[in-house]
Formats: sequence, C-alpha cells, structure tokens
Amino acid sequence: MPEEELVELKFRLYDGSDIGPFRYSPTSTVAMLKERIFSDWPKAFMTAYFVRKIQLKNFGSDLIV
Repeated sequence: MPEEELVELKFRLYDGSDIGPFRYSPTSTVAMLKERIFSDWPKAFMTAYFVRKIQLKNFGSDLIV
C-alpha cells in the first residue's frame, strides 16, 4: 500500500516568529489545523485581547477562518 503524501505547513506570527513546520494529511480539516495552532501558540502572546480571526494565506490569497 503506498504511503499517503503529507503536506508541510508553517505558520508565521505577526512578530515574525514561526510555528511549525508540521506535516498533515491533505484530508485534514481546518478545525484540526486551528487546534494545533492554538496549542502551540506562544503563551506570552495570549492576553485579554487575543485573536478575533485567523488569516490563512495561500500563495498571497487570504482565507479567513
């Protein structure tokens, strides 16, 4: 049985630091990705005014989730 090809993702924070890279199955859902981002988000950035939206950029196009 051939092994499933994984997609490598890396997330850039507004301060220029990165979360990742992570390897995901192409069948992963956006909810799965969001959970991973929030679990690895640097705790120093978590304040009372946190995140209202996450912008996923795919080759320069914004995907707001």
